[in-house]
Amino acid sequence: MAVPSLGVGGPTSQTEGRPPGQAAFPRKRRARACYQLVEAHSQFAVATRSPILMAYPRAKILRLDETGFAEIRYEDTEYYAVACEFVNDHRRMLDRLFAHDD
Repeated sequence: MAVPSLGVGGPTSQTEGRPPGQAAFPRKRRARACYQLVEAHSQFAVATRSPILMAYPRAKILRLDETGFAEIRYEDTEYYAVACEFVNDHRRMLDRLFAHDD
């Protein structure tokens, strides 16, 4: 049974063989549909580690810890920091990831 693509990860049967730009169109339509729902005052509750989803316009990001829920700025999330660090120096991040801790 094929699993439908949610716009994350590698190629699926829906995108294989298509030029890279065409594979993004279904994701763009979904993003636009979500944006229109938000403009119509709809609300979504999404649990994610994705810095891309967290960057959604007007997103309210909540962190849960031992004291409960607290709103946090996008730039203050751990996932944003890791993504920035990776983009800025991916070789160093990969070296740390695959280093032997002997």
